[in-house]
Amino acid sequence: MLSHNKKFALLKDIAQGLQYLHSRSITHGDLSGNNVLVDKDGKASLTDFGLSALVPERISQVALKPTCCGGTAHYMPPEYLAVDDEGNASAPVFSPKSDVYSFGGIMLQVLEGKVPYHYIHNQFAVMNNISRGIKPRKPPASVVIDSDWNFMQTCWSGDMERRPSDEDILKFVEGRTRIQS
Repeated sequence: MLSHNKKFALLKDIAQGLQYLHSRSITHGDLSGNNVLVDKDGKASLTDFGLSALVPERISQVALKPTCCGGTAHYMPPEYLAVDDEGNASAPVFSPKSDVYSFGGIMLQVLEGKVPYHYIHNQFAVMNNISRGIKPRKPPASVVIDSDWNFMQTCWSGDMERRPSDEDILKFVEGRTRIQS
């Protein structure tokens, strides 16, 4: 089991990776625990930029479907599941704020050791919860403290503009590492 500082060191690496991508106008688009590699020294790196290469602004729903059903639905932001007034799927808008939503899921996974919505075994049920604004269950306070949980809630805001910036994420995880040092 990782120590508190090692968990937040991983989160800092991930936050720095996102900040780097976003500073170059690149949105990852498929950020999940499966797309984070940790080397032998405990440094985390972002991987799998398959959807990033497709992103100027939008990709088709057809391009997204294999990803959503291949294991990353647990991290998917609600804007990827948007439908129009007639119930038709609309092409998701990729944004750095979408990656921020996914970062909240990675943060939960790193701290709890379980993917978001781990208690739901059907990916479509997970996507239904996300599209309806139902957040993952809060783990016990002994696993995730209130300030960390509250920060994840801001990452999971249904309003993209209310999600934290890359700088806010980095500041938060750096602060949490210093608190426990």
